[in-house]
Amino acid sequence: MTEATQIDLLEKQANRKYRHKEYADAVALYQQVLEQEETRSSAHTGLAASAFALKDYELAAKHFERAIQLNPANGKLLINLGAIYNKLERYRDAAAILRKGLLREKKSVEGHFNIAYANRQLKQFALSVSSYREAINLDPEFVDAYVNLGEVYTQMGNFQQALVQLNKALELKPEYPRALRAIEEAKTASDNSRKAFSPFGRLVTEDQLAANQQEESTRQLDEIERIADRQKVFDLSRDLEGLSTDFIRQIQNNLEEKISNLHKAVLSESEAPTGLFSAHRQFKEAYTQFKELHSRLKEKSEVLRQHEESLKSPSA
Repeated sequence: MTEATQIDLLEKQANRKYRHKEYADAVALYQQVLEQEETRSSAHTGLAASAFALKDYELAAKHFERAIQLNPANGKLLINLGAIYNKLERYRDAAAILRKGLLREKKSVEGHFNIAYANRQLKQFALSVSSYREAINLDPEFVDAYVNLGEVYTQMGNFQQALVQLNKALELKPEYPRALRAIEEAKTASDNSRKAFSPFGRLVTEDQLAANQQEESTRQLDEIERIADRQKVFDLSRDLEGLSTDFIRQIQNNLEEKISNLHKAVLSESEAPTGLFSAHRQFKEAYTQFKELHSRLKEKSEVLRQHEESLKSPSA
């Protein structure tokens, strides 16, 4: 039996241990493989996956990083490494590596879900919302994506939208404890927000002033990140252009007309209220559509702003 065949058999044994969830044994066998052939990418990947299952995230990161060095075009490896960086609370590293992974795996549900989580921890909430929505578009039954999206909306103070997303999670998974708990938190936050409202405004704290005055510098991007950034900005700009056009059209062709009809109905001398009721109903429908479009336009603009902020880092 040749040495190459022996290594192959050893890796097959490691793979079998991994499938049977005997992760510690799998790690030991993968390490034996790598002692004989350090450049075997599949063994690094298997060892990393086994270490991840054992919650040894440092070891998992080390071997996914080596696998990526050996196979840099593999988007799935990049996305897996991003998920581990999230576990290690290395959120900026996670967001950066996940952007690279999604450039190659645009329809990766896990990629969008993990970059949403990283951006949430970085308080880039609009970017987080956009990525959670993309994960849901790709997998409409992804319950935890709805829950996480609802939690982000709660953090943003958009309690109505938070409850919409959390109730969708409950439709898919009734009595889901995470969703029920998040709904209670959203309702409590909403109540506290109303109680804390002051008609006289509020003062800015010293901490806020210090944060606002902190100088920032643009973070240098590598070539892959630069390509991904250009694509992201192009997509956002195209979305904003379309939304802006729809927004103007909605005002010109719909809302203005309904306001005019309502005005005419109010001034009418007819005793029958039917025309007024109808005009008012049509106006309310048009205004609801206008508000929804306006909200989407603001949300997409905030995504673009936060994308720019994500490329900045505090100056030393």
